[in-house]
Amino acid sequence: MDILELFTTDQDLEKNGVWVEIGSEGESVLIARLYNPAYNARIREVMEPYKQKVSKTSEAESLDIMAAIEAETILLGWEGFTEDGKNVPYSREKAKEYLQLKDFRALINKIASNMETFKAQQMEEAEKN
Repeated sequence: MDILELFTTDQDLEKNGVWVEIGSEGESVLIARLYNPAYNARIREVMEPYKQKVSKTSEAESLDIMAAIEAETILLGWEGFTEDGKNVPYSREKAKEYLQLKDFRALINKIASNMETFKAQQMEEAEKN
């Protein structure tokens, strides 16, 4: 077993994202790696004012903060999304809204935390097919 092959990911893909199909009609999302440098920096920046009152922050406020951070640093785009039959172009505000849907956020976080998503070798093989 080659440990480097198993656990090396493409840092560029982690930062800039990977297109991942999530729907049966070609819907796809552009996902950066969870805990990428931009995400970590934004967490530190946003949470600074809350350091003294973290335990007093409501669940709704925490969800809103995390959805905003993930909309900015993790969910970087999408294609094929519709709402009431109309195309929904990507925007950070709309991403933040959708990331407050617990199951959508769980799916995005699952993709963003899976190291296999960000392995360069697998991306090259997928492009060949």
